[in-house]
Amino acid sequence: MKVVLTDLAGFQSYVERRIAELQTPEDLRAEEQMAKLLGTVPLDMDLLAATKQLLDEQVGGFYDPSGEAFYLLDRFDGAVAGVFMAHELTHALDDQLYDIDGTLLARDGNADAQSAYHAVVEGSGTSIQTRWMMG
Repeated sequence: MKVVLTDLAGFQSYVERRIAELQTPEDLRAEEQMAKLLGTVPLDMDLLAATKQLLDEQVGGFYDPSGEAFYLLDRFDGAVAGVFMAHELTHALDDQLYDIDGTLLARDGNADAQSAYHAVVEGSGTSIQTRWMMG
């Protein structure tokens, strides 16, 4: 497994590519409309822009299933980098066992199933990350 150091621009480029691979503009509009109808976001919010901003502020690394690598952002080092490595390595191992992208694509057209699967994948990484921090 290759580990690559990247910057915020590299992460933003990855986010744009993944969105284009996994979601259509129609899907994005439907998600935003649903969130607004449910009252979970303000009516004037650009949900995609707000999500990207949140990711920019909080993400310290990411695993790329299509590239067989995981990335650490260059703004983190030391103990914090170890936490992100534990999280992202968990995604890499889960991908080897469960084919993250293939499983997501098998749920294409079912936003609830895709969201649930995303939650399982992130929960797996967060669980190991938490164990790493407690150790």
